[in-house]
Amino acid sequence: MKSVLEPYRDMKDNLHKDLATKLLATDTVIKQTITQIFRSKTMIDSLSHTISNATQSIMITSYRDTF
Repeated sequence: MKSVLEPYRDMKDNLHKDLATKLLATDTVIKQTITQIFRSKTMIDSLSHTISNATQSIMITSYRDTF
């Protein structure tokens, strides 16, 4: 019985190695892409503008309530 299952184990191990290699490569590409996006000046400007707009109304309301 062992001799019948042995080729399938080898095939399973090879598929596992191939899948792990491809997933690692995909993960690396995704990480690099996300890093490039968040380091771009356009993204930083857009993010800071959005945060500024979101906090501005809260700060104005808090200031009016306090004084």
